[in-house]
Amino acid sequence: MSKKIVLVLFGFLVLPALAFGAVYKVGEAPSLASGETLRDDLYIFGGSVTSSGEVFGDVMTGGGSVILNSKVGGDVMALGGNVTILGDIADDLRVAVGNIVVSGAVGGDLVVGGGQVHITGTGIKGDILGGTGLLRIDAPVGGNLKIGGGDIFINAPIKGNADIKADKITFGENGKISGDFKYSAKEEVTLTAGQVGGKVDFTKREIKSYDKGGRRGGFGTLVSFWLLSKFIMVLLSALVLGLLLKRYYREVVGGVARRPLYELGRGFLTFAAFPVAIILLLISVIGAPLGVLAIIGFIGLMIFTCLSTPILLGAYLHKFLWKKEVLEVSWLSILVGVVAFFILGLIPLVGWVINFILILMTLGSIARIKLGILKDFS
Repeated sequence: MSKKIVLVLFGFLVLPALAFGAVYKVGEAPSLASGETLRDDLYIFGGSVTSSGEVFGDVMTGGGSVILNSKVGGDVMALGGNVTILGDIADDLRVAVGNIVVSGAVGGDLVVGGGQVHITGTGIKGDILGGTGLLRIDAPVGGNLKIGGGDIFINAPIKGNADIKADKITFGENGKISGDFKYSAKEEVTLTAGQVGGKVDFTKREIKSYDKGGRRGGFGTLVSFWLLSKFIMVLLSALVLGLLLKRYYREVVGGVARRPLYELGRGFLTFAAFPVAIILLLISVIGAPLGVLAIIGFIGLMIFTCLSTPILLGAYLHKFLWKKEVLEVSWLSILVGVVAFFILGLIPLVGWVINFILILMTLGSIARIKLGILKDFS
């Protein structure tokens, strides 16, 4: 009996096996050396990240400093204090936080968010979407430009339309927009003949005044910052888990899809049984150390489940909204799931109940996988 309890506790304490993922590198200075070739996806995180080898799949990376000089056959997601993209990317590039330099060619879209962003090199074949403090575009853009920020400097041709909301917008001598130019700024942009091929729509950006006391505005800003920070942390965590353990989450989502009520019941039993088991262990002299471990394991399990629930929700919403035939776990589905999970969390009672039901379903599916692993060991 004691052996089974130890096995169960150990199974719930351990995160899902990384065997479901692709090639991953984690450390103080992880790297993919020049000359190395990966046929699968690459997940590389650390203090100072460098990658120079060729990757046929997707790349997800993050760190204090990230230098990606790899030729990538899929998508790239990069998060870091300083991110430099030197290699060519076949599909989309999503990059956020800190200072960003994009010098390589991007075959798809660029989704960007950062303090200072500089786009140079061959250019972006698709669209550019995001928000930045300072953005400088010195490379051609094959699609549309939709951006919000502080200072925007355009010194390259934009083939599609441009929709910009910024404090200041400046055109260089090579800056040109082939489509329509819709923008909101403090001052109207001075344009030369032929610099915009379509219509120009300008809206003066007004500076909103704050309350004289500043208390209401300060409190609102603090709450908004806290909610935004929480959202970003949950989103980044869900993206790392979902993309790193994509096969694992397909099984989690698939389990709920096959028997939702069954997984809901299993999740409720797991949620109720853990505290009872912890109490029984704590009141016994021999089981007290295991009781402490069980408390830590239960907290870790619930954090992991709460981060996993938006992945489950996103897979269902993605299938419904995009009319997909099967449930998918992708960056888009995870983003949709995190947004929906947060919106539900802001709705009193009804939203909270829905989120709790989803958490129990996710917990039930995770428990099913854990118990299956434990049966293989027994």
